[in-house]
Amino acid sequence: MHNSLSDILAHTVIVFDWWALLALIVLIGTVLVFFIRHRKMKKEEKELTERYEKLEESRQAATAAAVSGLADGAVEA
Repeated sequence: MHNSLSDILAHTVIVFDWWALLALIVLIGTVLVFFIRHRKMKKEEKELTERYEKLEESRQAATAAAVSGLADGAVEA
């Protein structure tokens, strides 16, 4: 009795029933939704990071202006 891999593969039949097909469709849909949401979240993260950096720059500029205003006021007094 000679069982080679080619004989095993020749007599193996893969049968999908409707439930397996439905599960495959749901799995593909879930993976697609995951990737789409992941991409949208990365874009939103980038936008929020840029907004934060702009706010931080304006805060630092306002602080510097306030400090220089205090220094100018102290010199005049």
